[in-house]
Amino acid sequence: HLDRYGGDLRGIREKIPYLKDLGITGIYLTPIFMSPSNHKYNTTDYYKIDPEFGNDEEMQLLVKELHEAGIRLMIDAVFNHCGEEFAPWKDVMENGRNSRYFDWFFIEQFPFNTQTKDTRDKRYASFAFHGGMPKLNTNNPEVVTYFKELCTYWIEKWDIDGIRFDVGNEVSHYFLKELRKACKSAKSDIYLLGEIWHDSIPWLLGDEFDAVMNYPLEQSIHDFYIDKERTSRDFACGINRCYSLYMKQTNRVLFNLLD
Repeated sequence: HLDRYGGDLRGIREKIPYLKDLGITGIYLTPIFMSPSNHKYNTTDYYKIDPEFGNDEEMQLLVKELHEAGIRLMIDAVFNHCGEEFAPWKDVMENGRNSRYFDWFFIEQFPFNTQTKDTRDKRYASFAFHGGMPKLNTNNPEVVTYFKELCTYWIEKWDIDGIRFDVGNEVSHYFLKELRKACKSAKSDIYLLGEIWHDSIPWLLGDEFDAVMNYPLEQSIHDFYIDKERTSRDFACGINRCYSLYMKQTNRVLFNLLD
C-alpha cells in the first residue's frame, strides 16, 4: 500500500490532446476519493477527492476539458465497503451499540479484537475478510439515502458520465434499484456499470445496471490463447455463449476488457 507513482487529475488533463489523437472517447478512473491506501478502495470520505490526485476544481476542469474533446468520464463507486477512517465506522468504534451507525454495518460481535485484520472469526463482515474494509449494509434505508445523495452530488457537481460499481454483485438489489432512479433523475444518459465476474442477468433487467464488465468474454479470449488444447470451434462457442447471455440492448453497451 506504500507505493506511490505520482499520477493525478492534472496529469490526465495534460494528456487530453494525446488521448483524443488516439481516438479515445471514454475514460474510467479507479477510486479518486480520500483514502490512506494507494489503491483507494478503502474510502475515508466519499465527498472529498484525495489530495494526492487533486481537488474539486481540478475535477471540474478535467470533466469540462474532456467533454470539449468529445471524451466522457466514468468514476468508481466503492459502496460495498468503506475504510476504517470512514466517519460512521469510527463512530461505531467509539460508541459501539449506542452508535446511530451501528446498523450501517454487519457486526456480529462487539466489542471485538482489533489487533487482527482478518475477519474470518465473523466478528463483522468485510471485503475479502480484510478488517480494514468493513462491509456496508446496503439494505439499510439510511445507507441507501446516503449514497443516493452522494451520487446525485457527483453528477450535479462534476457532470460525470458514468459510475462503475465496485463488487457490484455484493450490494443489495434494492440499493441498486434506488440508486438507478436517483442517478437517472440527475442525468438521464448516465452509464451505470457493475463489476460482476459471471452471468449477470439478474442485474440487467432494466432497473439496475446498464451493463457489466464482460469478464466471460475476457475469459473466453484468455482461455483460447493460453490453453493450446482449445480449438477455434471452442473459441467460437465461448464467444457465442457470451453474446447470447444478454439482450441485444445490453450487448451494445457491455464493458469489454482483455485483462
